Amino acid sequence: MTTRLKKNRKKRGHVSAGHGRVGKHRKHPGGRGNAGGMHHHRILFDKWHPGYFGKVGMRYFHKTMNKFHCPIVNVDKLWSLVPEDIKAKANGDSAAPLLDVTQHGYFKVLGKGGLPTQPMVVKAKFFSKLAEKKIKDAGGAGIIKLKMWQSVERHRLKALSGTVLYPFSGSRGEPGELGRSAGSLKDDTLHTQSSITVPPLPILALCCVSACPRPQKLTSKLRLTVIKAIGQKPPLHVQALPPRVLDEMAAISVSLSVVQEAMALSSVPVCNAGSLKSPSVAMRSSFGGTRLKASCLKTRASGSAPGSLVTRCTATVPASTSAKSIDTANDARVYNFAAGPATLPANVVKQAQADLFNWRGSGMSVMEMSHRGKEFLSIIQKAEADLRTLLKIPENYEVLFLQGGASSQFSAIPLNLCTPEDTADFIVTGSWGDKAYKEAQKYCKANLSFTGKPGKYTNLPSESEIKLTPGAKFVHICANETIQGVEFKEYPNVGDAILVADMSSNFCSKPVDVSKFGIIYGGVQKNIGPAGVVIVIIRKDLLGNAQPQTPTMFDYKIHAENKSLYNTPPCFPIYVCGLVFDDLLAQGGLEAAEERNIEKASLLYDAIEGSNGFYKCPVEKSVRSLMNVPFTMQTPELEAEFIKEAAAQGMVQLKGHRSVGGVRASIYNAMPKAGVEKLVALMKSFQSKHSS
Repeated sequence: MTTRLKKNRKKRGHVSAGHGRVGKHRKHPGGRGNAGGMHHHRILFDKWHPGYFGKVGMRYFHKTMNKFHCPIVNVDKLWSLVPEDIKAKANGDSAAPLLDVTQHGYFKVLGKGGLPTQPMVVKAKFFSKLAEKKIKDAGGAGIIKLKMWQSVERHRLKALSGTVLYPFSGSRGEPGELGRSAGSLKDDTLHTQSSITVPPLPILALCCVSACPRPQKLTSKLRLTVIKAIGQKPPLHVQALPPRVLDEMAAISVSLSVVQEAMALSSVPVCNAGSLKSPSVAMRSSFGGTRLKASCLKTRASGSAPGSLVTRCTATVPASTSAKSIDTANDARVYNFAAGPATLPANVVKQAQADLFNWRGSGMSVMEMSHRGKEFLSIIQKAEADLRTLLKIPENYEVLFLQGGASSQFSAIPLNLCTPEDTADFIVTGSWGDKAYKEAQKYCKANLSFTGKPGKYTNLPSESEIKLTPGAKFVHICANETIQGVEFKEYPNVGDAILVADMSSNFCSKPVDVSKFGIIYGGVQKNIGPAGVVIVIIRKDLLGNAQPQTPTMFDYKIHAENKSLYNTPPCFPIYVCGLVFDDLLAQGGLEAAEERNIEKASLLYDAIEGSNGFYKCPVEKSVRSLMNVPFTMQTPELEAEFIKEAAAQGMVQLKGHRSVGGVRASIYNAMPKAGVEKLVALMKSFQSKHSS
């Protein structure tokens, strides 16, 4: 081969003959002359790509300086960071403020200046030795606040000296578990020590922490973390159990192996950890504040007088921060008969609660996820797949998760299916069908094929009563009228026209032959999720015919092309819908759901029919809804008393719609049979009490 074709031409005798080594490449910052950032990355377009350093990739260069970001604050400024109302309540004998400096933009505490005589508990990522000494001399404590909490498979516990508390280190210098409990304390609040008594002897205070988010790394679900508090003054730091620990402790016996190891290392006796099996020490967090349940752990101290006990209690929080505690284990749920937003399956709510803070180990809530991230993509794709399975949706249909509720589709449907000169027929059997008809008049020639208004929407039309327009683009029905309580058992034959159905209040309550419809839509807040989402199932051949003035957000084709992600969708409601779909599949699908719904509705209608006229349902028997059961009594005053008495017994939202009055029980999929049975029992007892 000729020299001019050889790959190392002009390279022989140079380090680049080997095609470059780290630090020697012509584009590397450590290269020859004005290389890398001194030349090429200044004059070329690399300034638009921070962090690019040629073929050898990024090393330890200036673009990673953010890892060294560590704002500092001196101890003389700490007291000024405490809120004025906390300062006024703090005193050196019984209470000390807890200050998290990271909440004020500081990571490290240095020792310049002085502290007042008032003790403080300070949380920071780093402390200098001088800052540690000054905080300790003032009677306070410092807590190391870590960025990530990790549980270590094997670690040796060490007894720490002083009142400045640090997390334990693992076998490879990894952070231990003390910081997890310390991190659960509410910042900028007072923590009292009036009930804490500690003799002037070394003791071991026990603190139980929650399981690691990656339990496969652990040999046990719970660990004991041991700290050593030494000093003449009682430690002002108060530990508490995170709420997640309580449920685990009720069923899991805490092993003493870690405690025994700590005893061997520190030569300080510890209490019997059996007292930890009862979840009596608790810290409950809510959106409005924090409440600590007073309870204590008792430990016999080494060298103390016979019978003396070391008592360590949780503290109380000032009334200004008190709020109702959220305790899902004890809080009873009512039977919610609301028409929408409506009750959800209890197991779905619990699953959403469990995933709320950290969805499946992702480190974030669904509410915080990017709607284009892989986590949410997996959520929305699974929700669509499960819905297709439930309804047996054919492949030639698109499933869209949209915003705006079902009312927005009153406009979107005529805009996507008609021109202003086209005719659309409307079969109006209740209030929602009437609203759809009136809205469509703005965008096409809406024709009223039938209205049940003269009969107060208590019946459905026969085939002969429906007057369809030849050549109509579509025929609209409301499959279940939530307010009046009428439901189509058989759908009308519309010939070659496109049948469009609003199924908001009976969506996924029974099997449906999707192929009979051009569009099925429904707001999810009644039967399958929280408010915020409307599901549209549309045949693909109907896409792409929107009127020119159609808003982008109403164009079905755009949403279909973008897989419901044209803009940010209501992520959390979609996630909950997915949980409901999964729950329905687990319970046998829509066939089983329909059986349960028929059974519940029969109980209620039988009670109405068997009341000898005390309760009356105005709807014709053959078209009564399985989802919404309206009924009346002799007087509005009697109805109001019934609703009040039901609420007192844990049955709420029974008041009828403001347009019709009376009583209405919405018994969607998630309403358990026990709720209907309890309502029927009240109806019978109420009738007995008020019958003349």
